Amino acid sequence: MSVKNNILITFIMIIMFLSKSHAQIAIEDYKNIFIPMYNLKGELKIAIRSYFSNNDMNYLLVDPVTLVTETDKAVNLSHNNPLKDNQSSYFTTKELESTNYFKALKTYSFPPYLLQNYGLTHSDSINGMFLSVDLCPSKRFFERDFFRRLLSIADEHHKKFPIAIAISGLWIRNHQKEFNWLIKNEKTLDITWVNHSFSHPYFKGKPANENFLLFPGVDMKNEVLMTEKLLLQHNQVPSIFFRFPGLVSNEMTVKELNKLGLIPVGSNAWLAKGELPKSGSIVLIHGNGNEPLGIKIALKLINHDINWLPLNYALSENEQ
Repeated sequence: MSVKNNILITFIMIIMFLSKSHAQIAIEDYKNIFIPMYNLKGELKIAIRSYFSNNDMNYLLVDPVTLVTETDKAVNLSHNNPLKDNQSSYFTTKELESTNYFKALKTYSFPPYLLQNYGLTHSDSINGMFLSVDLCPSKRFFERDFFRRLLSIADEHHKKFPIAIAISGLWIRNHQKEFNWLIKNEKTLDITWVNHSFSHPYFKGKPANENFLLFPGVDMKNEVLMTEKLLLQHNQVPSIFFRFPGLVSNEMTVKELNKLGLIPVGSNAWLAKGELPKSGSIVLIHGNGNEPLGIKIALKLINHDINWLPLNYALSENEQ
């Protein structure tokens, strides 16, 4: 075989590899469910979504203690605990209600229903802070230099940097290169994917109570599920957290979110608005080029000796 043919074959193989690496996973018949199940290790999980991929039925699962999500095939899950006999394998309502997940669902579905910043905004007794970065639809540049600084801090401390990224579906669609870059660096960034709706609707001049997801005709459930499905298509696992666009919500949207098994997350330290972070704060900045002031403040903040934690630690019993 000639050198020319060898080069051609190598080139074709590279193209095929790259095409495969960026190919989306088929997600079909995506449904909202809420079913407690056991995995093969006898661990209790809550299935909140079901879907088919490559003809296999899969579930999106929540660990009710740690609040960490994962996916698994239906064949690996059962209503009975495989490590116990049938007489003692079933869970009780009391056992479920005592878990962190069920406590959070109950806490963040009750009044008063604030128009702005309803939900988890901080942790009262935590030694550390939570960094969250919003990626709303935007035509502006991606704050790559900020994320690169997080990568360098992770390298300096020899551990992943935990970050909650509140991502909108349209940002993914319009910034595929940047999204792939984030995925490429998930070995260094400990990313919690927070759902920030699909379209992040906003109408200039409209009052808050008629704007964002409260605008008449907006399909709240669809806004949530479309973004989850898009993440799964890219082999990324959605978390149980949802950030309302503009931090604007009402009783109806909060209750709809609760039916979907998700926890609303706000912030008590929106840096661009001058809110000062303290221990336990959920810090909010925008990584889509819309708030350079927040990025400037955050760059100073992350250089301090702060115990940054994954967002699920705000509601779970993980060791800090």
